[in-house]
Amino acid sequence: GAAAIAAGQQYEWQVVSFDDGNDAMAQRVSANMGAGTMTTTVTLAQPVNPSSTMLVAGVRSTNTGAAIGDRMVRVRLLDDRTVEVRRELGTGTVAVDVQAIELRDGSTVTHGVIDLAIGADTATATIPTETTGSPAFGFRCCWPKTTTTGRPCLRNIRAVG
Repeated sequence: GAAAIAAGQQYEWQVVSFDDGNDAMAQRVSANMGAGTMTTTVTLAQPVNPSSTMLVAGVRSTNTGAAIGDRMVRVRLLDDRTVEVRRELGTGTVAVDVQAIELRDGSTVTHGVIDLAIGADTATATIPTETTGSPAFGFRCCWPKTTTTGRPCLRNIRAVG
């Protein structure tokens, strides 16, 4: 379908196609986080298999300020129907659209979180899955090192393999 977009802006998009429409199922949920709300959950209409489901999120906000990293949003699947939406800074309002994409062709999705110690420049994550023939893509979630959070910002993320 067509979407209305504002003039004078650049938009990037991707389409992922499957040979068989039964190979994947996508569900869309939304969350609106008002000022002061740091974490919320939304429920998927149908349960998914967490080991073959990935989440993709889009954020809309009119918030301004220098703390861009603090304004980022993280989404994660808590169980087969619950998506958690979390942010570090609770000022202003944020609208989040999440797509839960369940791969039904036998593909697996590995989830994980790695903590980067304060003062550390790197950290290593061991990915417990077969990577031969597997395309790798990742998301950078930057919770900045600040006096309020103590969390460092991940600046360089590399895929090895």
